[in-house]
Amino acid sequence: MAGRQKTYSVQLTEDEKKLLQQQANARKTITKFGINAEIFIIEGYLESGRKLMIHSIKNLEERSIPVSITQAALKIARFFADEQVTPEKKKQVYFNTFAVCAVNDYMEMMNIPTDPRTSDSWNCAMHYYADVADLKLSGLGHLECRPLANGNLCHIPPEVPDDRIGVVVVKLDIEHQQATLIGFTKTVKAGELLFNELQTIEDLLAYLDSLESNATEVNLSYWLQNIIDVSWQPISEILAIGTAKTSEF
Repeated sequence: MAGRQKTYSVQLTEDEKKLLQQQANARKTITKFGINAEIFIIEGYLESGRKLMIHSIKNLEERSIPVSITQAALKIARFFADEQVTPEKKKQVYFNTFAVCAVNDYMEMMNIPTDPRTSDSWNCAMHYYADVADLKLSGLGHLECRPLANGNLCHIPPEVPDDRIGVVVVKLDIEHQQATLIGFTKTVKAGELLFNELQTIEDLLAYLDSLESNATEVNLSYWLQNIIDVSWQPISEILAIGTAKTSEF
């Protein structure tokens, strides 16, 4: 059995006591300063984030694009909604159709070709088993058009394909027949899409312009390799036509 542990007393001089006390006080001050500094940094980050979010929302609102909800859009939305069975599905299809129509009308104003009839959102069968709200942009791909929910967020359902070229968020005011294109994002992922994740509609136009330029470069590359669309002519045919015309002179 272990014996009782001995204790020893140490006698300190007054100078040694003062030195130890100073070291203890210094340690407490450093610890306190560290906590305060950490709190200060965290509060600074939170305040900066809050200001950035407010600035982002204000910037989007100032650059948002108002679009009137036309009578044609009302008829289309009612037609698609009436095809649904449950009230929830009717409401979903109704709002989705308005969002798609608003984006489609804006694209037409900007002379950007669209093809809503080949979009999933125009397919009545798709409405029954999926939450669809896309608009086909000719030669570019499918652009997701999502109505804004309560608050500054938008829900992207999990069934939205990854190959969408982007998402446009649309605020709807059915009573006043007004839609507002709030902003867009290139990233398409399921879940809640917040305002501070969006870029402006001006950025959307620049983005679509870059996609069109890339698509043109790809088509030209395919053309040079004789991998062509029906509307393109292979180099051999053009050269043959040129040779034939030259021989006529």
